[in-house]
Amino acid sequence: MDNFDGASKTDWTDFSFIPQLAYGVPTQQDGMLKFELDNVGAIVGGGIFSASQKTSEAFELKEGRTIEFRVDVIQGGAKDSFAILGFVPKNMSPKTLGGYGFAKSTTDALITKGINKYFVADAGAPAHLKQDNITMVLSLTAKGGNVIIHAQALDKDADNAVLWDRTVVDTPGADPLAGGAADDPPAPYITSGYFTLYLYADYDSGAEEHPYKAYYDNAEVYVTDTTVLDDFDDGVKTGWTDFTFIPPLAYGVPVEQNGQFQFELPNVGDIVGGGIFSASQKTSRLFDLREGERLTFSIDVVQGGAKDSFAILGFVPKDSSPKTLGGYGFAKSTTDVLITKGINKYFVADAGAPAHLKQDNITMTMTLTAKEGSVIIHATALDKDADNAVLWDRTVIDTPGADPLAGGAADNPPAPYITSGYFTLYLYADYDSGAPENPYKAYYDNAIVSAAPPPSNSEPNISPDTTPLAYSNFLPAATDVSFSVVDDKDLSDDNLALSLNGVTYTKVNGLIVTGTGHSRQATLHGKLASNVNYAAKFSVTDSDGVTATKTIYFDTFDADSTAAIVVEVEDYNFSSGGYFDNPTPISEGSGPQDGSYSLQTGVQGVDFNDTRTGPHGVDTRYRNPDPVRMQHTLDFQRSKFVDAGGTDNGVYDYDVGDIVAGEWMNYTRTFPAGSYEVYLRESVVNMVSGDSALELVTGDSTQPDQTVKQLGTFLGVGTGFSYRTFALTDGTGLNKARVNLSGTTTLRLRQITSDASGSGRFQTYLLFLRVGDLVQQQPPIITSLIPAPDTSVETLSPAVSVSIQNNDTAANLGTLKLVINGATVTPLVTPTATGATVSYSFPDLPDKGATNTATVSFKDTLNNTISSTWSFVITYKSMNPAWRVDGTPGTPGWGVHVVQAPAGSNLANSINRAEDQIKNGSTIPRAVDVTDTAVMLNYNKKSTVDNHRTSGVFPDDLPVPGIDPATTGNGLDDFTAEMVAYVRLEKGIYRFGVISDDGYKLSGGRNLHDPDNALGFHTDGVANDRLEFYVPASGLYPMRALWYERGGEGYFELFSEDRATGEQILLNDPDNAGSIKAYMDVVLPTIGLQSSAAVSGPYADEAGAVVDAGAKSVTVSPAGEARFYRLTGTSALHIKGIQLKGGKAVLTYE
Repeated sequence: MDNFDGASKTDWTDFSFIPQLAYGVPTQQDGMLKFELDNVGAIVGGGIFSASQKTSEAFELKEGRTIEFRVDVIQGGAKDSFAILGFVPKNMSPKTLGGYGFAKSTTDALITKGINKYFVADAGAPAHLKQDNITMVLSLTAKGGNVIIHAQALDKDADNAVLWDRTVVDTPGADPLAGGAADDPPAPYITSGYFTLYLYADYDSGAEEHPYKAYYDNAEVYVTDTTVLDDFDDGVKTGWTDFTFIPPLAYGVPVEQNGQFQFELPNVGDIVGGGIFSASQKTSRLFDLREGERLTFSIDVVQGGAKDSFAILGFVPKDSSPKTLGGYGFAKSTTDVLITKGINKYFVADAGAPAHLKQDNITMTMTLTAKEGSVIIHATALDKDADNAVLWDRTVIDTPGADPLAGGAADNPPAPYITSGYFTLYLYADYDSGAPENPYKAYYDNAIVSAAPPPSNSEPNISPDTTPLAYSNFLPAATDVSFSVVDDKDLSDDNLALSLNGVTYTKVNGLIVTGTGHSRQATLHGKLASNVNYAAKFSVTDSDGVTATKTIYFDTFDADSTAAIVVEVEDYNFSSGGYFDNPTPISEGSGPQDGSYSLQTGVQGVDFNDTRTGPHGVDTRYRNPDPVRMQHTLDFQRSKFVDAGGTDNGVYDYDVGDIVAGEWMNYTRTFPAGSYEVYLRESVVNMVSGDSALELVTGDSTQPDQTVKQLGTFLGVGTGFSYRTFALTDGTGLNKARVNLSGTTTLRLRQITSDASGSGRFQTYLLFLRVGDLVQQQPPIITSLIPAPDTSVETLSPAVSVSIQNNDTAANLGTLKLVINGATVTPLVTPTATGATVSYSFPDLPDKGATNTATVSFKDTLNNTISSTWSFVITYKSMNPAWRVDGTPGTPGWGVHVVQAPAGSNLANSINRAEDQIKNGSTIPRAVDVTDTAVMLNYNKKSTVDNHRTSGVFPDDLPVPGIDPATTGNGLDDFTAEMVAYVRLEKGIYRFGVISDDGYKLSGGRNLHDPDNALGFHTDGVANDRLEFYVPASGLYPMRALWYERGGEGYFELFSEDRATGEQILLNDPDNAGSIKAYMDVVLPTIGLQSSAAVSGPYADEAGAVVDAGAKSVTVSPAGEARFYRLTGTSALHIKGIQLKGGKAVLTYE
């Protein structure tokens, strides 16, 4: 509602008992709303209060709704200065103290319903609590005619640890109040009211405070309405859309029975032989996660399986399939608890004793709060058998940058999911052949959502339950295409559209629309053709002009037609060029035999190239002599394999995975002469993109060192575990490549992109579609564009690269033109044996996050024009100039804080553990807790116990403060060190290096201890990293290095590295003039304001000027018709601007 950073109050209505003196009226300054009541004894001689209400919006408390008010108390007074956070009904004055309030001083905590009407009046030891830098929370829930009042005081200095927590209920009848006060009138305040702040001075003549005070910051409000989505009592699934990897068997699809939603996955070992999941989404309602709002999902687990049966509660974005596991999830079995952001992407992965918890009769809740571009994820497991006692509770933050994930998985893409999504339930079977469960199971009940009231112009909800299913393959051309939509207002038939590969259909040209009121279904019949790869875009615009779209992909290829040739990716050549044209699937483990690739042996460097050197059991079951990794596919079943006996007879379809750039497989087949389009079927899991190339082997396919010619590129994009058919294109991705094939031909599938940690691609088959006769005089093609179209690249050395390959005609390089962001540039053009490469480096950094557009064009030897225009985003790490600290550098060096857990703790090997361990109020026990200073950061935990061991690059390693077994008897493991300094950085690009064992995180931020804004991090193991970032303005920047040690070796070095020469220098090395300087403190400048009626003076000090060093502003009441101002200070200052706001003159400076 207000962070009080502006120059004056906005939309606050004040109350004072002595308005002529504005007595106690709060002022907004220094980024706070400051209440003070001074000289109370002389002016009043008794208790008194003042108040201010945010009257720009009244908040309605109604049945099923929760209103949560929050405010920070930055500084309070003593025992008789009460900070009060209140909900005051619209029809009442704050003078009445009516409504609900939470009042707190250093000795008392109250929950109030009016003057001297207290549900709770704590004055004993539990209420003797700090009053500075706390958060006060007042939560009101209207339920069954009652108001449930929940008040908390949280410690901002200890990661919001709970200082005080009470819940009371205001019923329609008269409730008991403290001291026997009458609850009159008894009715709860189920009405509309204002966010209200007070200062109450409980005057004590023997201990008067001067002044009584409360300084507030960060007034926040969250409003949520609670809805029971489904209690599963009617025995009929309504509004749920199921997902299964094996639709013909409805495998794992939940059933609604016995008042529960029951998921089971039986016989996983026989049917799948590996991990698998099923899901169901409540698609009848779409939930928005918007900035400044909160969303809570809740589900009961009535009965779960054992250690490998994971119940999962998820928020899945509407543009993602549950098959991707994208979005946010809370997963739990009897031994593990996870907070997830996708497949193998875990913010939290608890597997130790704290996660060994009951799985029956529990409630799982997941709360998502979008705040300042981040999403705060709070997950709890509650014990329904123990009055909802908390079994497990964790909070994590998904920031806009890449965040550390368990196991070092990449947070890619890093952006939080601030979007619309569905309530989703899963069962995941983490199959263990040594301890199979039969069935894996999760029985759910009571799906409940608390969400912000929907806006008046909510987006139409296009159901993901489309026809055909997204990513379907080999569909008959007679298939209908249809979708359904609901909205909060009446829909019009005229505003529905369906586009097939760019051709739009509405009700005027074939789209059949049915339904009335808020819902519609649209169907397109008879418009599909055989052997086409389709993108279908559904579009709906509602009466508010809000448009929703959804795109699905499918194909109508006919595997039985003479035009289509399907080549299984696992059926690559064997025995130095051996092949079969029409192989037959046989049972796994059978062969080798003629006509089947099962158990055939390929030759490394001739038939395939793989970075693995040997086979690996279950990962190479189809061709177990070879190292090429495979798995049973999770794609839709195909008749080819079903007709050959299917999985009941051990006949499986396979994927090839575990992909590394440069790996390849050769495929020799006999092709009828013609021109072909080529398609690759694959899933792209946890990757934004994954590229492969198709090449023609022009050399001898039976010998090593074969020559090849690139024919095009498969530009895959993220699909999760869904499989999509990608066309072979030129490097732009916009133009399908047509390939001339005739007779016996050897083709190569070469991998361009490597799988990243926690991600992967799974490739199923290639499809060759004959579309015409041989094409004569094929022109050159653009085989690659870097950066790739529509991608975001993180780099501080932005460049454009284009690869051109000649065909029957060649590129005329003298005609080549490159345009970047509208300006023609001069690239480096390098002819090659097969074409040319074009490269251009940006002379200046483009704006971070801005879209750049490039166009390359040229003519060939027949004067044909070839051109491509594409866009991309350049991003990079940078320091925010607003973080700079004004002042004079103080003492050189770093401040160091080291904490160590008791010996034998065996803490997690992760950055998240390190943050938990170092924070104030950590629950991790501390055997060591020391502060120290260091000139440079070059630590080694064994420097004093192992012959002055040196590790890394730099000699003279320092001992880690406090880590000394001889003194502490606590060993060398399980510690975290936080090292902070103000670092002098000039404008430009920097490269820092970190060598550490174990992990680290280096950050810049708003203050020395800001844990966000990571420039780089490494979790789980040894690091030797280089971190590049841009400094847009010179200054002193707060920086924080976090290093943690689990066990084994332990060392840390932080240095700069010259980007041109590679020279490495420890930060703040006093013996090297080129070192980057770091300081433990900064002497802040003294800033004053002077003014004059004339520009020439004389100038006099403005005693009433208010300087806000954080906001870099000065506020003063102007005098006269015109006034001239100047700043004075101990360092150079520049006045950026001056404005009149609320009758005040506000100067901003830097």
